Amino acid sequence: MALSIPLVVWEQNPPHAIVALGASINGEDIISGDENGKMVLWNFCFNSEQRHLLEPKSIMVSSSGSSVISLTVFIVQGLRIVACIQDNSDLRVWDLETGNLLSNFRFTYGKPLQIIHIYSNLVAIRGCFNGVYIIDSFSGLIYDRLAEEEGEIRGIYCLTSNNQNNESTIVNH
Repeated sequence: MALSIPLVVWEQNPPHAIVALGASINGEDIISGDENGKMVLWNFCFNSEQRHLLEPKSIMVSSSGSSVISLTVFIVQGLRIVACIQDNSDLRVWDLETGNLLSNFRFTYGKPLQIIHIYSNLVAIRGCFNGVYIIDSFSGLIYDRLAEEEGEIRGIYCLTSNNQNNESTIVNH
């Protein structure tokens, strides 16, 4: 088994200070977010030295003055999607192909800290409320809440299996 670590180089400084970074599972989409709510979709390019370079493809402004805390990239119903949470508790979902905002709602159950895609249009959100909410990213409907009675949840990760049921398992850390 070999470990591959991609090397990404900017010819110049990125157009914003990166505070959040996400990539699609197939590696085709790389998104960065900044402290002013701007997200950039990046294209891979190759120069004559065969270095992998990133060039901005499109810029999405999610909310003026509200930092992108965490983002996740996924494909659902044929759409390439990025979902982000911001420090003002907004959850926004964008179509990466068109740059259109598909949904926007305020998460009112405490300050969110992390978002991950788990299955279809469902995302998991971890935050200062010491639990994990499973939410429909398009409607904002809460499907479940996983609570931690003792200790602190420091991170969540999703392990996706290759079985026929496409089941996912959320791992708390």
